[in-house]
Amino acid sequence: MTLQTSLDSAVVDQGGKPTQELQRLLELTGVQHDGSLSDIVQKTQEQWLRKPNQERWDMQKHISENESEIRQQFDSLGMSKALIPKHQEYDYAVVLGATFKVIILRLQYIIDLWKQGIRFKHLVFLGGARPLIEARGENKQSFMEWLGVDSLDDEFTPTTEAEIMKFVYQHISTMPEEMRKLPVIFINASMVQQDDGSLKRPTTDDIIADWLQTKPSAGKCLFVSSQPYVGFQHAVIRTYMPGSFQVETIGTEANPTLNVSVILDNVARWLYQEHKRLQQH
Repeated sequence: MTLQTSLDSAVVDQGGKPTQELQRLLELTGVQHDGSLSDIVQKTQEQWLRKPNQERWDMQKHISENESEIRQQFDSLGMSKALIPKHQEYDYAVVLGATFKVIILRLQYIIDLWKQGIRFKHLVFLGGARPLIEARGENKQSFMEWLGVDSLDDEFTPTTEAEIMKFVYQHISTMPEEMRKLPVIFINASMVQQDDGSLKRPTTDDIIADWLQTKPSAGKCLFVSSQPYVGFQHAVIRTYMPGSFQVETIGTEANPTLNVSVILDNVARWLYQEHKRLQQH
């Protein structure tokens, strides 16, 4: 596994201007723009963002003659390698929600870091009330296979993302006893009602807001995600976490076969979030 201690680069520099790495990605993908971040955000939203209510795994495969160059540019943007902590001690390790298998990877990652000497005082799981996604292996059979059992009572079977996070925490067998004794909090953000009355799953900022409502003491936070989403989620975290908290985001390495369209969609969201954060600050 290749590692880095922080994003080697980013989509914008300290002054909020597009980086050379981003400029090259835009060139490779044929995105025409006037050089301003606002125009780049608009164009990438139009060309890269997935359709409303479409999940990333439902996106069609990106077909391009220069796909290998595009993937190399993702590497240059720091979106491929696993990210490890910069410090040894934190007040909070905060696991961000995901699908069942990814939640296991994220929790195991923080367990491995604990075994390597990284320490934190609280363990936080940021989840929501979204229903199970059968197509992503979130079903009773997958839960039983992971546990190595032939049956599972319905009352113990997770039905939402937040319940999956608690289920994985309770049953993962590799967690050291000292880590198991840490104070733990599970956030279960409600589904969000849209204008048409339909419900959508809560976003990262929705779930962060729910955690902040519990009034955690200010401190140093180690957020745990997965590549290639670390940059985007770190931008969200920086936007919504109070300045009294010191935040850092790490994550497991990216799947090298991940659909390019999915990664471009993520870059579009990252750009939008950075633009929003810069406007607020």
